[in-house]
Amino acid sequence: MEIKTIAKVVSWVSMLCGSSLFAVTIQAGHGLGGLTYAANTGAPFHVRNMIDSSVEELPSGGFALDLLKTKDKYGAHSVTFGGYAELDAQAWHVNNSIVADTGPGERFGGSGSGVYATTMNLDALGNINDWASAFVSFEGDNITTDHTIFYKKAFVLLGDLKRSPFYSVLGADFLSWGVFTGNGPWSVALPRALFRASNENQAVFGYSKNHVDMAIALLNNHMQNNFANFSYEIQYGNVLNKLHYSVGAGYLFDMRGVVNGYGSSFNTQSNSILRSTGPVGVYDLNASLVYDIYGLQAEYMQGTRAAYVNNAGIATARPNGALLGVVRTWSAAVNAAPTLWGKPTVFQVSYSGAANTQDVPISLSQNPHQNLPANNGVKRVWIYSITRQILHNVFVGLEYQNAKTYKNRYGDVYTLDFSVYF
Repeated sequence: MEIKTIAKVVSWVSMLCGSSLFAVTIQAGHGLGGLTYAANTGAPFHVRNMIDSSVEELPSGGFALDLLKTKDKYGAHSVTFGGYAELDAQAWHVNNSIVADTGPGERFGGSGSGVYATTMNLDALGNINDWASAFVSFEGDNITTDHTIFYKKAFVLLGDLKRSPFYSVLGADFLSWGVFTGNGPWSVALPRALFRASNENQAVFGYSKNHVDMAIALLNNHMQNNFANFSYEIQYGNVLNKLHYSVGAGYLFDMRGVVNGYGSSFNTQSNSILRSTGPVGVYDLNASLVYDIYGLQAEYMQGTRAAYVNNAGIATARPNGALLGVVRTWSAAVNAAPTLWGKPTVFQVSYSGAANTQDVPISLSQNPHQNLPANNGVKRVWIYSITRQILHNVFVGLEYQNAKTYKNRYGDVYTLDFSVYF
């Protein structure tokens, strides 16, 4: 990346943090080392990269809190750059009736294969002082064909857990709600496909001390166009001898309109796929056990109000007006992470299921550039995967996904995934 481009990005971060704090100085040098920050007070702002500790490796649920816990790795009065790139090669065999044609002669059922540049993220973290940081992440999805870049996260982080257990997050981020385990290198389990809330503008107030993490987030209600939605999550984790364990619970007041598979099925227009008689809350329960190199994770989510099919469109599992009932989804995963030939290798098998999600558009994992939803809704998913680090911050994953719809149609997808953190 040219130094002029880096300077533009850094300037954008400085404006987000407050332009009075920073001045940008370009000096002769090589790469990032040739760009320095100087505060108006005279204290130097150092430019670093995330090559040794990429924030992209943090889980999406509770991302801001995990970033707060690890931001000291990057140093005070610093701006740190990093990112993530992903490339996937696939082959699939899918029942012809699972996905619809997109045009004459275009069918994405049956057999197929392809190579796809799926993701490119660019991150910037600015540690203003011990109490305040700003983070922004730009993402390019399906970069081979779309050439579209958008901001994935952009928030200000306030807090210093060494001095106080209380913190706050202001801006756009994934909700601190749910853990969404059981995913493969590319494919995702049904709880994440249905319920993970991405890129929500929110104000988070949290607490983290004595192995307890709590967070309440205030966010927009997309159905009422007001600031009348919230989520709550509490997690407890500890170690008993060599056994690492955690348990958690959460609640989201109204899932309708939230950006995910289930929430996006509701909107204020007449063509909304689903409708309900009021807010659709969702409860979350999760737990994990890790002993030595072996792990077990489980999660269960359930709604509080039944939904009706409003506009099934091409999805024909249930007719318009049909009562779907209360949505439920669950996942379980077992994994082992031995060191083989000097490199860590993770073996995982996960199962996830759903009930009362007929007609909810969930995309299968094949052909990510088309991102075609399965007709009739997905009822259950098996994911088998092996992930191995082949070089520093370079991982290769081999994955098999088997999905079943409510019409008992099957799809098999094989993926070879390359991921690079920098």
